[in-house]
Amino acid sequence: MKKKETSYFLCKGISTKEVSFTNFIRIRCLSTNNDSHSDIENNNDKKDAAIKDSIVKTVQPEDNGGRAANDFGSDEPPASVPSTPPTISPVGQAYNNFQVDSFKLMELLGPEKVDPTDVKLIKDKLFGYSTFWVTKEEPFGDFGEGILFLGNLRGKRENVFAKLQNQLAEITGDKYNLFMVEEPNSEGPDPRGGPRVSFGLLRKEVSEPGPTTLWQYVIALLLFLLTIGSSVELGIASQINRLPPEMVKYFTDPNAIEPPDMELLFPFVESALPLAYGVLGILLFHEVGHFLAAFPKKIKLSIPFFIPNITLGSFGAITQFKSIPDRSTKVDISLAGPFAGAVLSFSMFAVGLLLSSNPTAAGELVKVPSMLFQGSLLLGLISRAILGYAAMHAATVSIHPLVIAGWCGLTTTAFNMLPVGCLDGGRAVQGAFGKNALVGFGLTTYTLLGLGVLGGPLSLPWGLYVLICQRAPEKPCLNDVTEVGTWRKAAVITAIFLVVLALLPVGDELAEELGCEQGGASGCELLGLDELEMGIMSECGLSCECGLDCRNRLTQRGLSVKLKILRDEKKGWCLYADQLIRQGQFVCEYAGELLTTKEARSRQQIYDELTCAGQFSSALIVVREHLPSGKACLRVNIDATRTGNVARFINHSCNGGNLSTMLVRSSGALLPRLCFFASNDIKEGEELTFSYGEIRVRSKGLQCFCGSSCCFGILPSEHT
Repeated sequence: MKKKETSYFLCKGISTKEVSFTNFIRIRCLSTNNDSHSDIENNNDKKDAAIKDSIVKTVQPEDNGGRAANDFGSDEPPASVPSTPPTISPVGQAYNNFQVDSFKLMELLGPEKVDPTDVKLIKDKLFGYSTFWVTKEEPFGDFGEGILFLGNLRGKRENVFAKLQNQLAEITGDKYNLFMVEEPNSEGPDPRGGPRVSFGLLRKEVSEPGPTTLWQYVIALLLFLLTIGSSVELGIASQINRLPPEMVKYFTDPNAIEPPDMELLFPFVESALPLAYGVLGILLFHEVGHFLAAFPKKIKLSIPFFIPNITLGSFGAITQFKSIPDRSTKVDISLAGPFAGAVLSFSMFAVGLLLSSNPTAAGELVKVPSMLFQGSLLLGLISRAILGYAAMHAATVSIHPLVIAGWCGLTTTAFNMLPVGCLDGGRAVQGAFGKNALVGFGLTTYTLLGLGVLGGPLSLPWGLYVLICQRAPEKPCLNDVTEVGTWRKAAVITAIFLVVLALLPVGDELAEELGCEQGGASGCELLGLDELEMGIMSECGLSCECGLDCRNRLTQRGLSVKLKILRDEKKGWCLYADQLIRQGQFVCEYAGELLTTKEARSRQQIYDELTCAGQFSSALIVVREHLPSGKACLRVNIDATRTGNVARFINHSCNGGNLSTMLVRSSGALLPRLCFFASNDIKEGEELTFSYGEIRVRSKGLQCFCGSSCCFGILPSEHT
């Protein structure tokens, strides 16, 4: 369908204007080497002897006496280990009958278990009447790879735990980690106060992240490079108002299939780097916060694995903690990263807002839709307080790139502080309130993310990321019983409260007050990109129930910017900006008498005669709205010569000026209105101009004094 074409021309004297996110049965696999007396020697197929060097035997859950096979207190050898090497049938038959079920596979691939010999040694030499009297043993760990000793505590828990840790190091060296945890399914508190405790034993390589491998370094490097790329992409996207039209259409139009030439983006990379540097700086500052909090307490952290994201630049990083000594340390390290990142992000955000209000930084600003500020209640309120009501009520808001970097950093920090799984917020809640509290917080968080209450459009991708990568809670601290102080709990609660404010979208009523709502007060829709491209926009009118406070009545509230009229020696009366006017901001309407075509032509003849005598200057403008067929047009004649407003003093500029014209149709109105919008940021004291048109039918028309480098010397003219 052919788009409508709109043209305008103003008759001024002889001149005219033309505007166009079990337990397993434990199975142990034992290997026994066959000696020279094995039945293998009876096998004539010598090439099979090398293969049958060992066998896999499955441990039975109970022996014939009814004792559990894992009764490590027994002095008898385990029933599963034969006293003589077993006999093996030929290799072919063994291969055909051997079946590997999922339990055996889990046993083979799962984490290494605690050595039964060490368990017996620890029971005999570590625990006792003066420390902890063991009454029972249970599996411990995610896959039952450890041993949980249940019993009765014989002293103050912290003193007993410290003593047991020292004795364990003397007995087994640096082989195991000992955990003091709350006794599962305890029937009551400890007589000495507090919960009943148990002691868990895990191999150190199971309970702590292992040494970083070469492949992990490679993966971390690749992810960091991708994060750099996504940050630069964010910087380019922030300049959408400056990108070529075909590029904007490809990224915004869901029906666009054929990609444009990506070389068109190269000129915008350099200007995207400051925003990319800001996003990357916040990410690195976040990780440095973790490491600075961990270093004094000699806690080792793994290298960070950054997660790229094209919307925020990054989703943060995955960093593993080594065994944390106590819950207070876990809270401190967990909060240090988000605190550091939030401080830097908020600093960027606040400075960016201040620069956005500074006229001297107008050349560095980028335009973003005002509904962006509807994504966060906290950040939207702050923006409204600094930028002001008028700026927030424009269709687009000109902001400094630092605002975008700070906004993305604060949003990423808030997402990472959600109390779920192994996120920083999940670790902090687990340390401050325990694992059971984390379950409740986590279920609530998943529900809010699923409903889109938190995070808006980013709730789904973030929820999937957490379910896939971060859903498992952090392993318990070595001392997972001693509670944290009141101030740490208060700090965690305060942080969660701020997270909710930062991720809670703004409701429609409050959005109207902030000036960042997507539509009017009664749900009226705003104009789309296609309408803007055509120079036509629609607003609410007589047929709508909303009032003048509706966002979609932007041009009906009169002047919202300060203007002044001054006289120039050559041009005559001129209209100037008496304040900074942002790009895309409504300036004024061209008001005047509506004439028929016959009356417009008659008046123009009179105006021409008076103009030739040097006694008069008319302000008759003709608006032509061309139909798609191109064979006819709708014409509106507006004469501001006798009755009008300040728009009649807007002069012509051959370079197009700093104003763009827009035909505004109000619902229920027959004729459109001609309105002016700032085509770029206009400084205070700058003259307002627009193009009267391109056609000049008279070679000796009125002289043009616009002073632009492309000045034609005469004003546009066209027959009425």
